[in-house]
Amino acid sequence: MIYILKIILCSSLLITLYFTFLQKEKMYRFNRFYLLFSLIFSYAVPFISVTSENPKPVNGLQTTLEVTTKVLDLTPKQESFNWTNLLWMSYGIITVILLIKTIYSISKIKNIKGKKIGYKNQKIVLTDENIPPFSFWKTIYIGKNYLVNNQIDPRIFIHEKSHIDQKHSLDLLFIEILKIFTWFNPSLFSTKKPSSPIMNFWQMNLY
Repeated sequence: MIYILKIILCSSLLITLYFTFLQKEKMYRFNRFYLLFSLIFSYAVPFISVTSENPKPVNGLQTTLEVTTKVLDLTPKQESFNWTNLLWMSYGIITVILLIKTIYSISKIKNIKGKKIGYKNQKIVLTDENIPPFSFWKTIYIGKNYLVNNQIDPRIFIHEKSHIDQKHSLDLLFIEILKIFTWFNPSLFSTKKPSSPIMNFWQMNLY
């Protein structure tokens, strides 16, 4: 439990610093690095400990008495409800549900129907669905209603191509994996940008 509290406190502090000082700054690469590093750091630090305690001398007589007392303690113990098992069961159920929802969301993106074309060595799916342009993995998804004179707006293409080149889908999947297994950490739910089309589409199918 102490490790969980440390993870939550550390990640919450670093994310709060980001929203307070860095969010409005247009240092996109640095901000991305900071967010990813803050999560990795928060999950790693609680397990790092440096101790330099000297070993205490063992009292042979005291150890013998303690062992004898434990052996002779035959007092029947009253069985009580095991809350630990209930907590682990609840954790497992919620984790499985989130895993299924994430897989479902990915499958929804992969199963978007549309015309697949190649444009400037980039895979693009032109769909009849009324969705804003977004990129996922190595594919750009664009609704036909966003075409101008049957042409792709260069600004949209360059923007989405930059997401692919910088592998932002890995960031999304990394955060989702953390959320699946550590959903109890509230700071994870503030790392997404709701204004991003891929985030909107992801959340629409995930939640």
